[in-house]
Amino acid sequence: MWILQISDLHIDNFAQGDINPDEIRKLACAEACNIVPNTEPLALVFCGDAIYKGHSQNYPSVQLFLQNMIGAFSKKVELCLCPGNHDICSDESCHFEGFNRLAWNLIQDEECLFAFDKTVVTRTILDADFVLVNSAYHRDYTYGQVNINHLEYSLDMSKSPTKIIVVHHGLIPIDPSDKSTIANACDVLMLAVSHNVTAILQGHCHKQVLINVGKNLCSLVGVGSFLFPPGHNLNNQFNLVRFDNNKIAEAFGLRFIADLWKSGRSKGFEIKKMDII
Repeated sequence: MWILQISDLHIDNFAQGDINPDEIRKLACAEACNIVPNTEPLALVFCGDAIYKGHSQNYPSVQLFLQNMIGAFSKKVELCLCPGNHDICSDESCHFEGFNRLAWNLIQDEECLFAFDKTVVTRTILDADFVLVNSAYHRDYTYGQVNINHLEYSLDMSKSPTKIIVVHHGLIPIDPSDKSTIANACDVLMLAVSHNVTAILQGHCHKQVLINVGKNLCSLVGVGSFLFPPGHNLNNQFNLVRFDNNKIAEAFGLRFIADLWKSGRSKGFEIKKMDII
């Protein structure tokens, strides 16, 4: 099974950056079609921050964007998604109503909806259990937090040998000034290792990374922002990860370089194969 991992859409203002986001989507899907064989199953995994600064009126735009992304493939593409800190809306309660409407409209599975007393949900795709974690359930924008009891229960209930945690916030800081990681990351990692979790897919840090931890090599796979421009050069990213025999068999990081795209020399994506130990 292949996973197309994206995060941090921050959909709010489509005018920012060097290229229209719909064009980024088309180019990314074209590159994914070139790498992923049409005969192999594919899941689109979104790691949070659908909107920007809690502007819930933009969720319909997110829905259309993700529907168009899934529709770009000539086969059925499954979808998993979890919320991020930008999905905290001040006009909502603790149950993430806007994000849940998005999830329902796209997946139509009540088991994939979050609540304060259900911060971890599981979606089974083929033979893999995707354990979707709301690391913003505490409604504090400045750092991530995981309800360890909810996570442990979901991992205990999983009978699949392939368990994949999907979460927004990162577990390891990417630079000395990064204070926004998951506060109880050590507990999360200990649970992941003890339950033989195959991988933890994360967003938020706007950086591609693959690190293996634990005796069974649980892989932490971070991905950069798919749309939000960090600067004038729209250096947006997504990952393609292939799983086989309960492990990552290969992984590619794709990074959009506006100069390449404007020169006409390529579709604009620099493709780098990630090192897997």
